[in-house]
Amino acid sequence: MNDQVILTARSLAKGFGTGTRRIEVVGALDLSVAAGSLTLIKGPSGCGKSTLLAMLAGLTRPDSGCVLVDGTDLWALPRRQRDQLRLREMGFIFQGSVLFPALAAREQVAFLLAEMGLARVEGLARADRALAAVGLADRAHLRPASLSGGEKQRVAIAMVLAKQPKFVFADEPTSALDSENAATVGRLLRGQAALRGAAVLCVTHDDRLLDFADRVLLLRAGRIDAERIIKEPMPCAF
Repeated sequence: MNDQVILTARSLAKGFGTGTRRIEVVGALDLSVAAGSLTLIKGPSGCGKSTLLAMLAGLTRPDSGCVLVDGTDLWALPRRQRDQLRLREMGFIFQGSVLFPALAAREQVAFLLAEMGLARVEGLARADRALAAVGLADRAHLRPASLSGGEKQRVAIAMVLAKQPKFVFADEPTSALDSENAATVGRLLRGQAALRGAAVLCVTHDDRLLDFADRVLLLRAGRIDAERIIKEPMPCAF
């Protein structure tokens, strides 16, 4: 991890509902994330973890505050520019990631890379390497209907690996995985930070990922309640 801060939230706030029914989910939160770091965001259900992640990733507009991505105010950008920035710079792993039903795993990954402008030959080569990294080399020809829930989740992770983004946002990426595959995902996320210099933020209840993180943020009632710095995260094997 280096000390270059590339993602910053300032006074970020979000609520839902109106009047007496309004609930503040994230309240005036400040956060800085350095390149090459893997940050876990933990806390009880309903404390605002996923909402915070969505605002940082440009998916849910905050009520107030700002998100700076490499010094650019993400939410001040027109929607088209914000979408282009996400496509170019960000990778996403969500619980129950949705895949195209008509595309095989290999084509799922290659399609995303084609949208980024990569030539098909390079896209397929990257897809093959990424699927092999998540243990799906022998399943690359299968469509989602023939894959288990855990395998579909690993295809979504392969899409991020192949994309090689500067920012990775993961929401419960190991929830459908057994211990062996959860450890693989932890090493892969660690590799995106340690080897590629990405800023990785991961919302999780899964303590199996603690060994791979640089720090852990505990959210309570929409605010950072505690921070733990991990001096020596598990080395990356990728």
